[in-house]
Amino acid sequence: MRKILYLSFLFAVALSILAGCGRKSKTSEILIGAIFDQSGPTSDVGKEYADGVIDYVRYVNETGGINRRPVKLLYKDYGYVISQAYSWYEEMKKEGVIAIVGWGTGDTEALAPKITADKIPFISASYSDGLADGKKYPYNFIGAVSYSDQTRISLKFIKNNSEESKPTVAFIYNDTAFGHSAFPQSVEEFAEEIGVDVTEKIIIPLSGEGAKEKIQTMKAKWAIVQQTGKASTAIIKAVEELEKDTRLILLNYAIDENVAKQFSDMKKDRVYGIIPYGVWNDNLPGVKLLHKINSKYHPDVPERTCRYIQGYINTRIILEAVKMAGNNLSGETIKEKLEALENFDTGASFNRVNYTNKIHKPSSSVKVYMLVEGKILPQSELLTSIDRKIWDED
Repeated sequence: MRKILYLSFLFAVALSILAGCGRKSKTSEILIGAIFDQSGPTSDVGKEYADGVIDYVRYVNETGGINRRPVKLLYKDYGYVISQAYSWYEEMKKEGVIAIVGWGTGDTEALAPKITADKIPFISASYSDGLADGKKYPYNFIGAVSYSDQTRISLKFIKNNSEESKPTVAFIYNDTAFGHSAFPQSVEEFAEEIGVDVTEKIIIPLSGEGAKEKIQTMKAKWAIVQQTGKASTAIIKAVEELEKDTRLILLNYAIDENVAKQFSDMKKDRVYGIIPYGVWNDNLPGVKLLHKINSKYHPDVPERTCRYIQGYINTRIILEAVKMAGNNLSGETIKEKLEALENFDTGASFNRVNYTNKIHKPSSSVKVYMLVEGKILPQSELLTSIDRKIWDED
């Protein structure tokens, strides 16, 4: 009887060891979640962003993983529908993701309280300034200069490059959280402070429908555009066809290489772009790496836009924090490692990443580019918005 009990005990121990090995194999993967718009109204910029995230994770795994552990990316196309993002977030949480690479402004803002409660670090492709408030949303981070900082830099650029003593500017945007996020009241106050007159606010949908009719009555000498490529293309064409003398400054999602290619006859001093990361023809080491990654995984795709670079940058930042966390992959630790990033170089931006426990945006500086004969060319050195410490220190 004792022998039978002993054998049963050994059998149970063996099963326990095997089960433990099975669990170890499963948990050796680092689970990262992602939310993409590959089919919805922002898919014109969302598809390549998604490719950048997916391809970089694949490259990381093929070159040794993170701390010798493979990264498993759980992602879904939510079609830019907030309820779908919410449902997918809950699924990812159940699967045990330790961090998320997100997308839109509306859905990220809606999820922010849950992200805080669940302590899951979340880096967004939305650059809404409110999401960078580390005191209010301690687990939300943004991967580039905020929209409102981009607008402030645009206003300073307008002031310094205008003949008028008080230049006039129109704000052109879509009626979404993304559209509105570039033009909070504080930006209008900043315009007044530096001597720029905001004379018009023009709402044009993401589809670009009705752009010509809306632009028809525009009188401002400058316009700052918060859109994605489809709408910004319609706006540029409307300004050209109507022979307006308005100069345009396109914020980051309104300008990329696909937009530029459609205007091969565009002359200087007409369309500018605010771009807080590299473009495909920039001579940056991270961009060169992405050329290799793209040619390896997509030999039939000869070139990419800066959206591909954006996806890489957000993923690079998150995985660096995961690497720093070592085997302690809790949300709290990854958050602390993100906040510890100082002068971190992704290789694909002219800015370095600097987070603090209060400010979850990497910098407040960008380069201004110009659209000339179908190309995006740098027009300035790094220009800085107001001081990064926009929230009161305790």
